[in-house]
Amino acid sequence: MSSKNVSRTPPAPSAIAAAAPNFVIAVFFLSVWIAPSWYGPSIALYTGGLMFLEFVAILSSTFMGAAASFSRWRPWRVLVVAALGVVFSYFITDYAPKSGMYHLLELYWMLVAGRIVMMLTGSYATAVSFLALGFVNGFLLVITLMPFIVLPVPALGMTDQVVEDMRRVLDAAGGIKDLTYEVRAVVCWGFLYFSLSGWALLRVTPAMEAMESEAPSG
Repeated sequence: MSSKNVSRTPPAPSAIAAAAPNFVIAVFFLSVWIAPSWYGPSIALYTGGLMFLEFVAILSSTFMGAAASFSRWRPWRVLVVAALGVVFSYFITDYAPKSGMYHLLELYWMLVAGRIVMMLTGSYATAVSFLALGFVNGFLLVITLMPFIVLPVPALGMTDQVVEDMRRVLDAAGGIKDLTYEVRAVVCWGFLYFSLSGWALLRVTPAMEAMESEAPSG
Protein backbone atom coordinates (compact mmCIF):
# COMPACT_ATOMS: atom_id res chain seq x y z
CA MET A 1 0.00 0.00 0.00
CA SER A 2 1.45 3.39 -0.94
CA SER A 3 2.09 6.17 1.57
CA LYS A 4 -0.51 8.27 -0.26
CA ASN A 5 -3.19 5.67 0.41
CA VAL A 6 -2.12 5.36 4.05
CA SER A 7 -2.36 9.11 4.53
CA ARG A 8 -5.94 9.04 3.18
CA THR A 9 -7.04 6.26 5.53
CA PRO A 10 -9.75 7.67 7.82
CA PRO A 11 -8.98 7.68 11.56
CA ALA A 12 -10.04 4.62 13.51
CA PRO A 13 -13.03 4.99 15.85
CA SER A 14 -10.73 4.56 18.86
CA ALA A 15 -8.53 7.43 17.66
CA ILE A 16 -11.58 9.65 17.15
CA ALA A 17 -12.83 8.78 20.63
CA ALA A 18 -9.43 9.61 22.14
CA ALA A 19 -9.17 12.95 20.32
CA ALA A 20 -12.80 14.08 20.64
CA PRO A 21 -12.54 15.54 24.19
CA ASN A 22 -9.57 17.67 23.13
CA PHE A 23 -11.45 19.05 20.14
CA VAL A 24 -14.48 19.79 22.34
CA ILE A 25 -12.29 21.72 24.79
CA ALA A 26 -10.65 23.56 21.88
CA VAL A 27 -14.11 24.66 20.66
CA PHE A 28 -14.89 25.80 24.22
CA PHE A 29 -11.76 27.99 24.31
CA LEU A 30 -12.60 29.37 20.87
CA SER A 31 -16.10 30.27 22.02
CA VAL A 32 -14.67 32.11 25.03
CA TRP A 33 -12.32 33.99 22.71
CA ILE A 34 -15.09 34.94 20.27
CA ALA A 35 -18.03 35.46 22.63
CA PRO A 36 -16.90 35.80 26.27
CA SER A 37 -20.23 37.44 27.12
CA TRP A 38 -21.81 33.96 26.93
CA TYR A 39 -19.93 33.00 30.09
CA GLY A 40 -19.22 36.15 32.09
CA PRO A 41 -15.93 37.38 33.62
CA SER A 42 -15.62 34.42 36.00
CA ILE A 43 -14.79 32.18 33.04
CA ALA A 44 -11.20 33.41 33.42
CA LEU A 45 -10.94 31.19 36.50
CA TYR A 46 -11.95 28.14 34.51
CA THR A 47 -9.81 28.71 31.42
CA GLY A 48 -6.73 29.18 33.58
CA GLY A 49 -7.73 26.24 35.75
CA LEU A 50 -8.11 23.96 32.74
CA MET A 51 -4.65 24.84 31.47
CA PHE A 52 -3.20 24.29 34.94
CA LEU A 53 -4.93 20.91 35.17
CA GLU A 54 -3.62 19.94 31.73
CA PHE A 55 -0.09 20.91 32.78
CA VAL A 56 -0.30 18.72 35.90
CA ALA A 57 -1.88 15.89 33.88
CA ILE A 58 0.94 15.98 31.31
CA LEU A 59 3.64 16.16 33.97
CA SER A 60 2.14 13.33 36.00
CA SER A 61 1.57 11.18 32.89
CA THR A 62 5.24 11.48 31.98
CA PHE A 63 6.45 10.57 35.47
CA MET A 64 3.89 7.78 35.79
CA GLY A 65 4.86 6.33 32.44
CA ALA A 66 8.58 6.53 33.21
CA ALA A 67 8.26 4.97 36.66
CA ALA A 68 5.78 2.29 35.59
CA SER A 69 7.94 1.24 32.64
CA PHE A 70 10.72 0.19 35.02
CA SER A 71 8.91 -3.09 35.69
CA ARG A 72 6.65 -5.49 33.82
CA TRP A 73 5.04 -6.51 37.13
CA ARG A 74 1.44 -5.27 36.92
CA PRO A 75 0.93 -4.50 40.67
CA TRP A 76 4.04 -2.30 40.58
CA ARG A 77 2.64 -0.25 37.71
CA VAL A 78 -0.70 0.23 39.51
CA LEU A 79 1.07 1.20 42.75
CA VAL A 80 3.29 3.72 40.94
CA VAL A 81 0.33 5.40 39.24
CA ALA A 82 -1.63 5.63 42.51
CA ALA A 83 1.35 6.90 44.53
CA LEU A 84 2.29 9.57 41.99
CA GLY A 85 -1.36 10.54 41.76
CA VAL A 86 -1.23 11.35 45.48
CA VAL A 87 1.99 13.33 45.05
CA PHE A 88 0.64 15.45 42.20
CA SER A 89 -2.63 15.98 44.08
CA TYR A 90 -0.69 18.38 46.30
CA PHE A 91 -0.38 20.85 43.43
CA ILE A 92 -4.11 20.61 42.76
CA THR A 93 -5.12 21.09 46.40
CA ASP A 94 -2.84 24.12 46.65
CA TYR A 95 -4.19 25.75 43.49
CA ALA A 96 -7.91 24.90 43.57
CA PRO A 97 -9.01 27.05 46.56
CA LYS A 98 -6.99 30.00 45.23
CA SER A 99 -8.58 29.78 41.81
CA GLY A 100 -12.17 29.19 42.86
CA MET A 101 -12.18 25.83 41.03
CA TYR A 102 -12.87 23.40 43.86
CA HIS A 103 -13.55 20.43 41.59
CA LEU A 104 -10.09 20.29 40.03
CA LEU A 105 -8.99 17.53 42.42
CA GLU A 106 -12.00 15.38 41.56
CA LEU A 107 -11.38 15.86 37.85
CA TYR A 108 -7.72 14.98 38.27
CA TRP A 109 -8.50 11.75 40.16
CA MET A 110 -10.93 10.76 37.44
CA LEU A 111 -7.91 10.86 35.13
CA VAL A 112 -5.79 8.90 37.62
CA ALA A 113 -8.53 6.28 38.06
CA GLY A 114 -8.65 5.83 34.29
CA ARG A 115 -4.89 5.31 34.21
CA ILE A 116 -5.08 2.73 37.03
CA VAL A 117 -7.71 0.79 35.09
CA MET A 118 -5.52 0.92 31.98
CA MET A 119 -2.53 -0.35 33.98
CA LEU A 120 -4.66 -3.20 35.35
CA THR A 121 -6.02 -4.24 31.99
CA GLY A 122 -3.26 -3.18 29.59
CA SER A 123 0.12 -4.62 28.78
CA TYR A 124 3.57 -3.32 29.65
CA ALA A 125 3.36 -1.21 26.49
CA THR A 126 0.64 0.85 28.20
CA ALA A 127 3.25 2.38 30.48
CA VAL A 128 5.51 3.14 27.54
CA SER A 129 2.54 4.69 25.74
CA PHE A 130 1.89 7.01 28.69
CA LEU A 131 5.51 8.10 28.64
CA ALA A 132 5.48 8.79 24.89
CA LEU A 133 2.15 10.62 25.01
CA GLY A 134 3.35 12.72 27.93
CA PHE A 135 6.36 13.86 25.92
CA VAL A 136 4.22 14.65 22.87
CA ASN A 137 1.70 16.72 24.83
CA GLY A 138 4.42 18.41 26.86
CA PHE A 139 6.16 19.47 23.64
CA LEU A 140 2.88 20.80 22.23
CA LEU A 141 2.10 22.67 25.45
CA VAL A 142 5.40 24.55 25.29
CA ILE A 143 5.42 25.13 21.53
CA THR A 144 1.86 26.51 21.46
CA LEU A 145 2.65 28.94 24.29
CA MET A 146 5.71 30.50 22.65
CA PRO A 147 3.94 32.68 20.04
CA PHE A 148 1.92 34.43 22.73
CA ILE A 149 5.06 35.44 24.61
CA VAL A 150 6.26 37.70 21.79
CA LEU A 151 3.22 38.30 19.56
CA PRO A 152 0.06 40.31 20.27
CA VAL A 153 -3.11 38.29 20.57
CA PRO A 154 -6.08 39.29 18.38
CA ALA A 155 -8.89 40.55 20.60
CA LEU A 156 -11.91 39.15 18.71
CA GLY A 157 -14.62 39.28 21.38
CA MET A 158 -12.20 39.75 24.26
CA THR A 159 -12.04 43.54 24.26
CA ASP A 160 -9.90 45.47 26.71
CA GLN A 161 -12.96 46.05 28.90
CA VAL A 162 -13.76 42.32 28.96
CA VAL A 163 -10.18 41.51 29.88
CA GLU A 164 -10.23 44.12 32.65
CA ASP A 165 -13.43 42.62 34.08
CA MET A 166 -11.84 39.18 34.05
CA ARG A 167 -8.77 40.49 35.83
CA ARG A 168 -10.96 41.93 38.57
CA VAL A 169 -12.41 38.43 39.09
CA LEU A 170 -8.88 37.01 39.32
CA ASP A 171 -7.84 39.75 41.76
CA ALA A 172 -10.83 38.94 43.94
CA ALA A 173 -9.95 35.23 43.91
CA GLY A 174 -6.40 35.97 45.07
CA GLY A 175 -3.61 33.42 45.11
CA ILE A 176 -1.92 32.16 41.98
CA LYS A 177 -2.29 34.39 38.93
CA ASP A 178 0.83 33.58 36.93
CA LEU A 179 -1.04 31.18 34.67
CA THR A 180 -4.35 33.03 34.49
CA TYR A 181 -3.73 36.78 34.60
CA GLU A 182 -2.97 37.20 30.89
CA VAL A 183 -6.45 35.94 30.16
CA ARG A 184 -6.51 36.65 26.43
CA ALA A 185 -3.25 34.81 25.83
CA VAL A 186 -4.38 31.87 28.00
CA VAL A 187 -7.61 31.49 25.99
CA CYS A 188 -5.74 31.56 22.66
CA TRP A 189 -3.14 29.18 24.06
CA GLY A 190 -5.85 26.74 25.17
CA PHE A 191 -7.53 26.81 21.76
CA LEU A 192 -4.29 26.19 19.88
CA TYR A 193 -2.95 23.55 22.26
CA PHE A 194 -6.10 21.42 22.47
CA SER A 195 -6.61 21.64 18.69
CA LEU A 196 -3.09 20.36 18.00
CA SER A 197 -3.25 17.84 20.83
CA GLY A 198 -6.46 16.41 19.37
CA TRP A 199 -4.84 16.17 15.95
CA ALA A 200 -1.79 14.47 17.50
CA LEU A 201 -4.04 11.90 19.20
CA LEU A 202 -5.62 11.08 15.86
CA ARG A 203 -2.15 10.30 14.53
CA VAL A 204 -0.56 8.73 17.63
CA THR A 205 -3.40 6.51 18.91
CA PRO A 206 -3.18 3.94 16.05
CA ALA A 207 0.58 3.61 16.61
CA MET A 208 0.04 3.13 20.35
CA GLU A 209 -2.60 0.47 19.69
CA ALA A 210 -0.30 -1.33 17.29
CA MET A 211 2.42 -1.36 19.94
CA GLU A 212 -0.08 -2.68 22.48
CA SER A 213 -1.25 -5.50 20.21
CA GLU A 214 2.29 -6.60 19.41
CA ALA A 215 3.50 -6.48 23.01
CA PRO A 216 3.45 -9.56 25.24
CA SER A 217 0.94 -9.50 28.06
CA GLY A 218 2.00 -8.62 31.58
